This record gives sequence, C-alpha cells and structure tokens, in this order.
Amino acid sequence: MKSFSIKFWFLLALCVQLAACAKVGSPTGGLRDSLPPVALAFDPPLGATHFNQNGFQIHFDEFVKLGAYRQQLIVSPPLNYELGLKLRGKTLHVQWSDTLAPSTSYVVQFGESISDLNEGNVAGSLVYAFSTGAVLDTGRVRFTLRDAWTGDAVAGARVMLFEQSAARSDSLPAGRPAFVGVSGEDGVCTVSYLPNRSFHVVALVDVDADFEVDPGERFAWLDGPVKSALGPDSTLISRSLYLDAPKGQTSSYTSGVRADSTGVLRLKLVDADLSEVKFEFLDGKGAGLIDGDSVLLASRGATKACVLHSGLRDTLDLFGPTRPLKPAIASRPPAQLDARDTTAVRLRLTAPIEGLVDSLVQVEWAMGDDTLHRTGVRAWTPWTVDPLAMEDGVSSTVTFFPGALLGERVSSDTTALHWKAYQASHYGLLKVQRPFDDAATSVLWVLLDQHDVPVRWAPESAGTAGGSVAGEVVFDRLLPGRYTLVWVDDRNGDGRWTGASQVPLRHPERAVRANQAIEIRSDWEQTLIWESGEAIDGAAPVND
Repeated sequence: MKSFSIKFWFLLALCVQLAACAKVGSPTGGLRDSLPPVALAFDPPLGATHFNQNGFQIHFDEFVKLGAYRQQLIVSPPLNYELGLKLRGKTLHVQWSDTLAPSTSYVVQFGESISDLNEGNVAGSLVYAFSTGAVLDTGRVRFTLRDAWTGDAVAGARVMLFEQSAARSDSLPAGRPAFVGVSGEDGVCTVSYLPNRSFHVVALVDVDADFEVDPGERFAWLDGPVKSALGPDSTLISRSLYLDAPKGQTSSYTSGVRADSTGVLRLKLVDADLSEVKFEFLDGKGAGLIDGDSVLLASRGATKACVLHSGLRDTLDLFGPTRPLKPAIASRPPAQLDARDTTAVRLRLTAPIEGLVDSLVQVEWAMGDDTLHRTGVRAWTPWTVDPLAMEDGVSSTVTFFPGALLGERVSSDTTALHWKAYQASHYGLLKVQRPFDDAATSVLWVLLDQHDVPVRWAPESAGTAGGSVAGEVVFDRLLPGRYTLVWVDDRNGDGRWTGASQVPLRHPERAVRANQAIEIRSDWEQTLIWESGEAIDGAAPVND
C-alpha cells in the first residue's frame, strides 16, 4: 500500500510538470515579411490597345491596403474626375466616369499608395498603361529635380508636360498638362508612354494638387520644348531642373499683445516684412523699436499708437509704468566675442530711457597685467547702449551705477556686465580662387555655418593680370569650425542670391555648393582652388 502511494504521487508530480512545459502561447510567426506586394495580373492586360472600358483590375499575390491614394495617384493625361478605387480580396478595382480621348496612351501611377496588409511593405513603381488607339506610345523623357539653393534632391514633385500650343512667351504654360510624372527619392522623374512630339516642361511641388504654381510652392521650368526619346533602346538624357519658391504676397497678422509692468507693449507679428513695418504715436510722444518678430511701444505722454503692416493698421492703448522692471538690461553680450563686431556688445534695454549720464558708466579694459579705466559709452538710443570699442584679447567690464540710465521705467540698481574678446590668433583665414575655365562674370561667394546659415558673403575681386586666376575672395577673422562654401552667379549684381520669380518670369541664380565642408582652424590660412567638377557637387544648376 505504501509503495502504491509513492508511485501515485510521483506520477501526479510528473504530469503537472509536463503540463507546465506545454503551456499555451503565441507563435513567433517566423521571419518578418519584407517583400512588397506583387501584381500577378492586370485585366485588361498591361499595355492593352483599343481600350474601351471604364476601369481595370490588378490581382496581387497577397492582401493589400490603400493609403492616402488621393495624394499619390497620378493619371496622365489628367482626367476631369477622380478615380474610384475599391479592394475586394486580393484584387484592386479602378474605375472612372470620364470619356477617354481617342488614339491616346494613358498611364496610371500609384506612387506609394498600395502596401501589404500586415507589414506595410509598399508596392512602389506600380504603373498601369493602356491605349485607346491601335498603338501604345513608347516615348520617354527624364529629369533630375534639385533644390535651387541647397542642391538636394526634390522628391514627390510633379513634372508636367504641356502641349506647345499652351506655351507663353512671358509666363508659364497655361491650362492642364498633357502628361504628368512624379519624382522619386533621388529626385529623378521619368515620364513614359509619350507620343512622338515635343512638350514644354514645368516642375512643381504641388502641395494643393491643382497643377498651378501657388505662393510658397517650389517650381522650375525649361525655356524651350523637349522632345521625347522613342523606344526602350533609345538614349535617354536626364535634364536638370532646379526648383525654388518665389516670395509670395503674404498677409501678416497680430498673434498677441502683451504689456509688462514698465508699460511697454509688445505686439507680436506673424508673416510680416519687418523692413516695411511702421509705427506712430497719435496724441503725444513715445518710443518704439522693432525687436525680432515684435514691435515694442512705450508712452512718453501718448495714450494711443498704431502699427502699420501689410496694409493693416492696428491701434493700441498705451499706459505708464506701474513699477520699474529689474534689471534694465534685456540682452547681454556673449562671454566671448569678435572685437570688430560692433553689434556684439550692443545692450538692448527692457524699456526706453530718456538719457544717459556718461560719468556714471565705468568701462574697465584688461589685457594681461595692464588695466585701463574709462567712463562713458560710444553711443546710445532710447532702447540700446553701445559701450566703448574693444580690441582683440581684451577683457571688458561695464558697470552702470545708480542714476546712469535716466527715465522712470529703468532700475536704479548697479548693473555690471563682463565679456572678453578673442585673441587675434583665435581666427582663421580662407582664400578662394576661381580659375579662368569658369564662364561666370559676376561671382558672389557665400559661407554657411554648420547650421546652414549664411555668416559671410562677398563678391570676388579680379585676379592678377596675366595670371591663371579669374578672381578670388578672402574671408578673414573666421571662427574655428566647419563651413560650407557656395558659389553664386550673381547675374543682377545685387550682392545676394536671387531666387525664382513667377511675375516677371525669372530663373533662380545659379548656386553651387562645395562637395566637402571646409574646416577652419585657429591661426591657420588656407587656399581653396574652385575647380569645376571637383569642388562642386554635380553639374552647375541651370534649368537646361
């Protein structure tokens, strides 16, 4: 009996252990599916002729789903109405209500709108083509789309081909395009199944999908017509299109008005051209300042002021201070700065002053063991104070003693500011030389910092007579760091890069970047020879 009891409990424990090992769980599913859906068949077949139906079907090898197809789907030539898409099992049904043109080849491009059901793998480059005539056209054109300033590839832009009858001498072609293509991630766009004739070309980042250039949309065009290359074996030349967005007529607006305890009003503007913003005080005196994206207004007796921007007029009520705001200095210089930058140490005040007492402003200069004390400032306005000029390697301390700044809105406390100018050896120098094989006649050189912001620009000077250099430019006192050099064909000679314009119609100026960053080091001088094809990335950006 005892032996039976031991065997029973042993077998029971074994069963419990086996059950635990066999617990239910989710299967791993194997390797992740990374393959896109494959179109197994088209109905009618791809490349069908004498097409007389109002739709077609695509049969896939797996279940698929539709993304934002209205933004991706392109029909060329364009139809008047949108296509209707429906999924039934593994089959996509495409239908339309338009009447197709006779003897015309049509192309439907799906972009990235179709992907598999589970993993989202996109069926890219999916195209369906057919002809309502006896022959499917085989003409092709190819373009490479890049940003006119950066040179980066422009993806998702439409390349629109217009019949020659739509051409205008002083404006872009009018009406709807005859054929349309879309650029890929590499900026390349190939428009296929074209008839054997020439077209006018416009490229457009068509945000609102209306086939028209709107403010803020980048565009480019070719001055002359382009003829399609026939057949798959014909040589296909890729033409370059460099896109830029023209400066649109935007309407500014006020996003907020705020007043501080000193009675200073800050009016923040959005989309305003600050160079054209004006302000005036209606019934007395006041002080105003354009500060970044805002207008600062303070009363000196006036109770009302108005700000004019983009044809609009905002009227504001002014009031006096309730108490001084401390400290009186709103913007302070950086700890280290360029002594020759006259604006680097400009102090912006939190509220306007009515005067300044030079004898109550002390400036201390120190270099090594030598120290010099002086009183006074270089200049002041109601909103700013410029301390005395500096020199390389000098440490400065400016102290405003009580009573230095005059006015009811400023603090009477002592305020001291300290900064130091870089040593002369801290800077580097870059000399750029351009050989005679460059055909440009008016060259502007631009240096961009690591954030792609222009920090220095200058026109080149003529090269030495009889030498091998057509022109050169010298950038001195450069802070150490990485820079990008940009060559600009400044055709209008205004000393800046000029972008595209729709009215009047104008191509952007050529702008070519060096293909490598330039490393500037302290106390180091280097010379860069700008060789075409070596120092630039790709071909010169001309809409050719």
